[in-house]
Amino acid sequence: MNRLAANGKRERGVILLEVVVAFAILAVALSALLQSAGANSSRQRAILNQVEAATHAANIISRLGTDLKLNAGEQSGEIDDKYSWSISIATQGRAAFTSSAEDIPLLVEINVVVTWQERGRDKQYFLNTKRIVGA
Repeated sequence: MNRLAANGKRERGVILLEVVVAFAILAVALSALLQSAGANSSRQRAILNQVEAATHAANIISRLGTDLKLNAGEQSGEIDDKYSWSISIATQGRAAFTSSAEDIPLLVEINVVVTWQERGRDKQYFLNTKRIVGA
């Protein structure tokens, strides 16, 4: 910047106060930017965990009738030491359901809960569906 000196000549340069103010403004701007980036990173991690939990829940339902029993009751397990799951299967209209073959189709309600820890709190993803079995 140009300034008028005491002897009437123009001086060129920046005073220390201007440098300090510029650094203070830069520090505030960078702080806000880093906070925003940190919040976005945390939110992205939370969304990724929820998508992974949804994938596990859908996979558990697809395994019913193959390596998981499609019987009325509850089952549970763990996935990768991060997620735990539980599934409850209930019939609609009959008192008891077994996997024995019958000629009458049966409506089964399936509820899957996938649980994990996020920032010290339990988080859960619920997936509910119904399936017709038998016939």
